[in-house]
Amino acid sequence: MVELKRFDSITQAMMACGVMPEAMESAFADSREAYLAAWDSHGLSGDAERRLKQQDLPLALLINQAHRCGGAQPLLIGINGAQGSGKSTLCHLLQPILQDGLGMRTVVLSIDDFYLTRAQRIALSRHEHPLFLTRGVPGTHDVNLIQQTISVLLNQGPARVPVFDKSIDDRLPESDWRPYSPPTDIILFEGWCVGCRPQADSELLESVNDLEATEDGDRRWRCYVNQCLNHEYDDLFTMLDYLILLRVPDFSVVQTHRLQQETRLAEQLEQGGAVSGTGYRIMNAQQICRFIQHYQRLTEATLAEMPERADLTFYLDQDRQPVSITMRCGAHENH
Repeated sequence: MVELKRFDSITQAMMACGVMPEAMESAFADSREAYLAAWDSHGLSGDAERRLKQQDLPLALLINQAHRCGGAQPLLIGINGAQGSGKSTLCHLLQPILQDGLGMRTVVLSIDDFYLTRAQRIALSRHEHPLFLTRGVPGTHDVNLIQQTISVLLNQGPARVPVFDKSIDDRLPESDWRPYSPPTDIILFEGWCVGCRPQADSELLESVNDLEATEDGDRRWRCYVNQCLNHEYDDLFTMLDYLILLRVPDFSVVQTHRLQQETRLAEQLEQGGAVSGTGYRIMNAQQICRFIQHYQRLTEATLAEMPERADLTFYLDQDRQPVSITMRCGAHENH
């Protein structure tokens, strides 16, 4: 019997699943150093140890318990959240806890690294719709490559994971892909559209923003996106064992978060010695406003419907801090 329950903290959710607080002590000691190193490498501010104790460590213990319930098979966990909601940060902070604190070999995959190459998107934009030149929506990922990579990891094989460089808007050559060697216990698969469902045909009739109204008046783009969700993406997302949602308050915060991301990217490039005019594609505020309109339709639909079916939902405030949590208690019995 699956029941959706609300908690004030992830620690409450952990205890409701029978994971006792005592389990945190040794895992905290074993993962603290690696966790703080990951925290520093991402340039994060705030109280790292407090977050470790109150959010990330309890979540890692829930994941550990879920893996035990599933047996020896690697666990594939999807993490959904709007742009800038903290998906990649969460994954890279969970990884040292799962590995150093709980002894679970963990692989982090981002759907962003599986974007089609720029040349492939140019071809898609000419064949299907000009809006597909912009990366992001379903239809602009190499879904076959995602499925192949995940299947290899699930079957304990060695894998090479592509790397997409957003500063040049293109995938790096295979020589720069990340290698992973078995064994694998946990796969954290994050992305803004991970686990998204297609919309009903009737929901595609009205434009949700100026981009759709002026550049997709005949609805070819949004219908193609929906068709992709209904087919190859659905096949991909049915592979998920668990789904975690980082739910921002509404779509209006996405532009703020995305602008922060672009600012950090520009700072990293400047620190690395990159100069303008060398192929790097940094967006200004006006370009970001247009860019995120590509994501608005599915983001708003996901904010509305996914909390009812996600195994775990973090309700975030505008500063990306969790204010409450819902969990589908008993969901592990269905996986």
